[in-house]
Amino acid sequence: MRFDLVDLRLFVAIASCGNLTRAAEGFPIAVAAASARIKALEESLGTLLFERNSRGVTLTPAGEIFLRHTLSMLQTTSSLRENLANLRHEDTGVIRLYANTNAINEFLPTLLASFLSLNPQISVAMNEHTSQDIVQGVDCGDADMGIVAGPISTRDLETYPFRKDRLIAVTSETHRLTTLESVRFYQLLDWDFIGLGNDASVQIWLTKQAFLLGQTMRMRIQVKSFDAICRMVEAGVGISIIPETSARRLQKNARISMVPLDEDWAQRDLKIVLRQLATLPKHTRRLFDHLVPERD
Repeated sequence: MRFDLVDLRLFVAIASCGNLTRAAEGFPIAVAAASARIKALEESLGTLLFERNSRGVTLTPAGEIFLRHTLSMLQTTSSLRENLANLRHEDTGVIRLYANTNAINEFLPTLLASFLSLNPQISVAMNEHTSQDIVQGVDCGDADMGIVAGPISTRDLETYPFRKDRLIAVTSETHRLTTLESVRFYQLLDWDFIGLGNDASVQIWLTKQAFLLGQTMRMRIQVKSFDAICRMVEAGVGISIIPETSARRLQKNARISMVPLDEDWAQRDLKIVLRQLATLPKHTRRLFDHLVPERD
């Protein structure tokens, strides 16, 4: 089986436009040369990749399979070229950042906006995960850096302070819970809840805490943002538990009340986790320096 990257790119171009002549023009390559390359590719594979007709070409079943694998190979080749280029230019690259719901919604937008503005050659691939999954991702190398919250095991990873926050209960201003100085989580489970989607890390955490009590959260509705939660709470649809920083920000535009949550796990000390600070690539170290609080 013999073929090269030119053959693969030509094959994808023909499959995309369904016409060998147009694909050859866009390459550019002579139509006869393009036809000869595809014919040689098919002979090498021992199967036809295209059905030819008067209107152009269409993929055969074998061609469909070959296209899927070809796209994967070209993507891998592109990533390899990019990674090798990053080794030559340490001030460029893509940083894989895992973070929890709170960090993504409250702290990272402003911080990453200023960082990316100052570093136009650096990109950040950010994904939301639970703190346990963030630790796993950083530990096994799927992420370059993570931001976790709460009292969890960080294995042998290095940890650095990021920010502090708390989870609190939010209610409408007329809700009977507003008369309490603080509330336990189990006391809230008698009420209808408004929450984020089941894939949000904070929602996964709260669901787990309810299970540990042998109960479930009675979800009235699940929405996509803390802002939507507070608007639902204001309307009296239910109660919720969200980070205090979010509640204080959104309280300016929504008539909600905050009730302290009397649980040890409500304290959310956010930490940066990474494998080893001393070995971070230059562009990743730049992000770390940008995220850590200024030290006196």
